[in-house]
Amino acid sequence: MESQDIRALQSRLDRLETRNRLLAVALLALVGLTGLLLILSAAGSPAVPDVVRAKSFEVIGASGERRALLSTDADGAPGLYLYDASGNRRALLTTRSDGSPGLYLWDDIGNVRTVLGTFADGSSGLALCDASGIIRAMLCTTELVLWDASGREMFSAP
Repeated sequence: MESQDIRALQSRLDRLETRNRLLAVALLALVGLTGLLLILSAAGSPAVPDVVRAKSFEVIGASGERRALLSTDADGAPGLYLYDASGNRRALLTTRSDGSPGLYLWDDIGNVRTVLGTFADGSSGLALCDASGIIRAMLCTTELVLWDASGREMFSAP
């Protein structure tokens, strides 16, 4: 073969090798893009479960402070606790271990001030407490009782 033919073949071989490298890079990019699209489409919209199960569920405020807690106590009674911005427990809605519902309200220093509930025997009642957490008035299905600051009964009416 002549030198000119060899140079022509060499030139043609160089062009084919360049095209081959470009095709290999393009194929690799296409495979990578296809894989990426498959991954993104699978993760695009998260599935929403029908039921979420946990031992407790806590809602926090913008600064990370607890604002609500849905949980069970040591006896297994469920309760929804609500907290103020300072983290103080302010309300509890519960079903007691005997099955009776109750609502408890606390003041800003942690004393129970109001209790509303229905009891296992079917009766219901409302207790109002003073700033020390002492019951001062109780209204039940069958009676009303009022106490003074020393705990002495002031009024009772069936």
